[in-house]
Amino acid sequence: MRTKTLLLTAALTAAGIATSMAQVYSVNAVGYVNKTIKPGLQILNNPLSNGDNLLSTVIPPASVPAGTQIVKYSQMGGYSTITREIDEFGGQWDANPSLNPGEGFFVRHGNPGDFTITFVGEVLQGPASNSSLPMGRSLAGSLVPQASSPNGALAIPGSAPGFPLPASQMFAYKNDGSGGGVYQSRTWDEIENKWDNEDYGDITVAEGFFIDQPSVTPWNRNFNVNP
Repeated sequence: MRTKTLLLTAALTAAGIATSMAQVYSVNAVGYVNKTIKPGLQILNNPLSNGDNLLSTVIPPASVPAGTQIVKYSQMGGYSTITREIDEFGGQWDANPSLNPGEGFFVRHGNPGDFTITFVGEVLQGPASNSSLPMGRSLAGSLVPQASSPNGALAIPGSAPGFPLPASQMFAYKNDGSGGGVYQSRTWDEIENKWDNEDYGDITVAEGFFIDQPSVTPWNRNFNVNP
């Protein structure tokens, strides 16, 4: 999966940004992120805050092919599917739920070839980027446009509270480009105090994942694009 990310500036002063944010450039906190969407399923996460963060704002229907679907997961174990339909106005989503930063969701499309979703908005900075992962399974992602392994700069939290509660688990879905893909599972190692299977590589910018927590778990970030 090739992600091209550019955070373009509206000011003239220059500043560096974390090396883990490959191809990201910023001096203020407004920009865009391009994400390549392949046939089949992908789990995404909105990496930028854009106004009301409703689906029609975050992913305008005119920007995706007809038939594209957004699938959200509820902690009750159910899924809701929103479809980009064709109508007399050219096309719209048949529902308009939130896609807030930090909230993962599936994108599904059955058309041949790739297309691009462009996220536009503000980078959340400072303690405001703190979040909590709920107890149980949820679809989640980074509140900020940053890529790393779960044990790296993203510092995705986990725990192993012991019997009868299981250790934290996470599942990233990797689309193989042909319409299929595979889940990569990681489990929190209570001895090493980190996620296992580090060879799976990074969680990329705007990538979402399933995570299963034995209790409500703070995911504390204090992120700034300018040092």
